[in-house]
Amino acid sequence: MIEGAWRALPSAVCLLAPDDHIVFCNDPARAILAGADDFRHFPQTRNWRRIDGSPGQVADPIAAVRATGAPQPPRIMEFLRGDASPQWLEITAAPFAAAPGCVVLTVTDVSALMSVHDRMVEQQRRFRAIFNQTFEFIGVLTPDGRLIEANATALHYADKTMDELYGLHFADTPWWAHSPESQDRLRRAIVDAASGHFVRFETTHVDPGGDEIFIDFSLRPAFDEDGNVIFLIPEGRDMTARKMTEIALIQAKVEAEAANRAKSQFLATMSHELRTPLNAVIGFSDTIQNEVFGPLGNARYREYVGMIHSAGSHLLELIEDILDISRIDMGKTELFEEEITPGPLLDSVITLLRPKAQDGRITLKTTIAAGDMPRLWADSLRLRQIAFNLVSNAIKYTPTGGKVTLNAKSDDDGFHLVVADNGIGIPADRMEQVWSPFGQADPLLARTVGGTGLGLPIVRHYVQAHGGTITLKSEPGKGTVAHVVLPPSRLRPAASLPGGQAVTA
Repeated sequence: MIEGAWRALPSAVCLLAPDDHIVFCNDPARAILAGADDFRHFPQTRNWRRIDGSPGQVADPIAAVRATGAPQPPRIMEFLRGDASPQWLEITAAPFAAAPGCVVLTVTDVSALMSVHDRMVEQQRRFRAIFNQTFEFIGVLTPDGRLIEANATALHYADKTMDELYGLHFADTPWWAHSPESQDRLRRAIVDAASGHFVRFETTHVDPGGDEIFIDFSLRPAFDEDGNVIFLIPEGRDMTARKMTEIALIQAKVEAEAANRAKSQFLATMSHELRTPLNAVIGFSDTIQNEVFGPLGNARYREYVGMIHSAGSHLLELIEDILDISRIDMGKTELFEEEITPGPLLDSVITLLRPKAQDGRITLKTTIAAGDMPRLWADSLRLRQIAFNLVSNAIKYTPTGGKVTLNAKSDDDGFHLVVADNGIGIPADRMEQVWSPFGQADPLLARTVGGTGLGLPIVRHYVQAHGGTITLKSEPGKGTVAHVVLPPSRLRPAASLPGGQAVTA
């Protein structure tokens, strides 16, 4: 009667004799155990696991039933089929009252579940290895900010175990305890992240040795398939080395700027001190050269005085350039803006430089639109200096028999000033160099023609101070074209405007 009831059960049931001989086995159990080496005996080699699938010391439930006479909770058992493939069974063992020593087994094949379980365990093992070996600080928080996971790197810097920190609010953990301001900021960040926002900021932690370290911290929400925030992922990257480099660079920049200001101040002071006696030399040499107080007598004196006057004038030009670049470096230049007529101003530049061009047998031509050319709102002194430096440079680097032209016009794009020459030109790889203070396209040639390499940097500064642009186009052996454009806002109709005003450049 009992055997008939067992046969009708959908569950797999076996009855074991005291020697593990299978007394009875219904069809479901027979299907499960069909692969055993000896179907007449229940497998002798029993690799037991806990019911959750984890390995460990687990008592044999069959032996326990025989020893205690009491039913045993489920256990999981592995045995090998005849083809050596593993099979996992969930076994529930109970005594068979009708026959002492016999055990009734309920058997369930859980091989598929164990395969999934083992894969999950392996995935967890790999995740844990990566999680703990990463250089970054990583953890897991509940949406309200409770710590439930932290990797080995983070725990090292906290000098705590996970058991000591589990369940604490993240702001109350050792990473943040050194700074109430940081704790408050973190609490606000947790609220933001819990509402679905990514948060990132720089902060500091204190390492186990008591040293402050800089951290690039972020807090990222993790969502479920319905879009709900289920975890918060805090991450921290030690950026101390980078931060210290940034601080060192900032300090070096501050020191370099201070040194540069000191240099500029020194140059400005020295230039100013040199100008006074130099102006006296030029003035007295001019007086002597013009024989204001009587004839010189010997013609050689006149030659010498002319050389003194020429050398002094050249030196004064260099000093003026150095003084200008020093003011520019210190940010102390000003534009005194007023309404000016560009034609006469540019004519005066040509008149001043024509003797220099004639000395080199260089043709100097100018085309300045007259009549309807609008007036300009600009600093006349700086505009004259722009034109003077460009034309002077063109003459300086144009060989004997060459040509230099200055053209000026206005259109919808603004005021145009173009200086062109057919001189030596500038190689493409040295084009940027000419914009640097003391930079020259050909230093060897510069020793012959003179100059400091300050002319173009000064020109560009004053052009940009007027809101304009300057471009250079050059080809070695064919010449250079400098094109200055002041914006349309600088153009004024013929009607007069109010008096000038000073603007810091």
